[in-house]
Amino acid sequence: MGTTNGRGTKRRPWSKGDLRELKTHSRNKSPVKKISRAMKRTAGALRQKAFSLGLALVIVDNQVMTLAMHEFIRRFLMHVLPAGFHRIRYKHQSVAAWSSLSGSTAVQPRAHPQ
Repeated sequence: MGTTNGRGTKRRPWSKGDLRELKTHSRNKSPVKKISRAMKRTAGALRQKAFSLGLALVIVDNQVMTLAMHEFIRRFLMHVLPAGFHRIRYKHQSVAAWSSLSGSTAVQPRAHPQ
């Protein structure tokens, strides 16, 4: 029936009924999570098939989260750095390699801008 991948699980082929149901769900703008439960397929498989057919799917459920004001501020401030600190991003470099190039392992403090 289906093809077997390296882990021994079988992939079911897409029938005409499956494609018809996927197109109906796409027209109704059903969320992928709901479609995957109804069709007993993974969300990734549904996305790939919809992309190959040129269908649009609702990827994320549009849920509104309501937070108290103090909770929102607490979550927001978790991403804000204190005064005088700078965000450092290392792209494709290990910290050990960077410190060996600079010649010292200690971090030198920067002058505080005023």
